[in-house]
Amino acid sequence: MGETWRYRAARPWLRIHRLLSKWAPTPPGAFRILTLHATPPAHFQGLRRLLNYLLEENGLLTPAEAESRLEARVRGPEGGRVPYLLTFDDGFSSNRRAAAEVLDPLGVKAVFFLCPGLMDLAPARQSEAIAHHICEGVVAAGELPRDMAFMSWDEAASLAAAGHTIGSHTLSHRRLAGLEPGAKAQEVVAAARLLEQRLGIQVTWFAYPFGDVDSIDGPSLGVVAREHRFCASGLRGLNSARTHPLGLFREEISLEAPFDYQRLILAGGLDVFYRRWRRRLGRMLRDTGSGAGEGRETCAAS
Repeated sequence: MGETWRYRAARPWLRIHRLLSKWAPTPPGAFRILTLHATPPAHFQGLRRLLNYLLEENGLLTPAEAESRLEARVRGPEGGRVPYLLTFDDGFSSNRRAAAEVLDPLGVKAVFFLCPGLMDLAPARQSEAIAHHICEGVVAAGELPRDMAFMSWDEAASLAAAGHTIGSHTLSHRRLAGLEPGAKAQEVVAAARLLEQRLGIQVTWFAYPFGDVDSIDGPSLGVVAREHRFCASGLRGLNSARTHPLGLFREEISLEAPFDYQRLILAGGLDVFYRRWRRRLGRMLRDTGSGAGEGRETCAAS
């Protein structure tokens, strides 16, 4: 019922949001980050439509271009367009196929956040691992699609070879908040080391599992800061050079949602509902004093 109401309200709320946005200045070099999870072939048409819409209406950034904006090395063309950076969480094999069949033909480069501790699991154990680590028991292993699996190391290497960026999503997709220091280091540090050793790359991007503000804490951010330059949350909002690089905001979208609702999300129409969580993350980052963002405005509430 709730989804039906939100979907029906999407088009009128988008019109209202766009009118109100005319009075809100956009920071120079601002951009948004889109995040997706599993992308089975049945969703490729919807993904292609979404990316073509973004290319036409907003523009899509490469990870390097997004980094330049965060570090204020480029301001970016303004003209009312707020471009997007594309990311994928969890490291599903379907993401690699989506990259080959949808992203690469469009010239789109993305960040793929992987959980290297789950990639070597035998195929027979992967459904159970996805149900336990990714879905936290909300979906049983037997209810998952048969072809749902983690990408292999060869698939991850093919993404890197194609010019995509590989980031860390912890070792085994554990919720970092409240973990003992040794467990935090294992999930963050060991994951980065394993990705770097197996793929021969430098891992500078991190996204913490589940993305909500209750899934992260100050000590975890401190560990992340020692290993990575950028850390993405799951909180909706606008990013710019004023955003703390360890508290980046992202827009999650279901490819099965009506297109009007997707457009509302892409325009930032749901940002207002995340304001207090963005502020809470900002306070956490200030209290942590993570070196990557010292001396900069923390988590601009856009």
